Amino acid sequence: MFAKGQMLSSILFACSQQSAARAFLNEVQDWRGGWLNAFYAALSDFIRQFVSYDAEFRLTSAYMKASGKHGQKLTITKLLEERTVRNVLRECLSGFETPGVSDVLVACVSHKLDTNIDADGRNDSEHLTEFSAGQLHEFLRHFPDEIRNTLEQTAPT
Repeated sequence: MFAKGQMLSSILFACSQQSAARAFLNEVQDWRGGWLNAFYAALSDFIRQFVSYDAEFRLTSAYMKASGKHGQKLTITKLLEERTVRNVLRECLSGFETPGVSDVLVACVSHKLDTNIDADGRNDSEHLTEFSAGQLHEFLRHFPDEIRNTLEQTAPT
């Protein structure tokens, strides 16, 4: 699930699947599909560029620490219990509270999604980049709450 350079993308995906399924119903026909990977890569790039430039590094460090502690028994739930991971996700959420961020996000993610899909080369479906700004706004309406709920549900006891 976690690959180098994709930690933020993987964690965001794990925490917001319901938001993505609700907003991008037609595009998300296969959770393993290239469109979804490209979308979360674009979302993560936006976060690293405009919200938290070192999120990937901090999450990777937290993953290394957690994998040392839990070994092969490390799950996403256990990773989400790590203080650093929780702090990074909260920091990322704070960026979505900025007025006008959704309009900037729509433009950036749309462009980056086109770039990611073109670079991937495995995607032969032309409709992959054809999502509406309304769909992304729908995703953004639910995304912060879903991340917050995940953080509440995985809070260490």
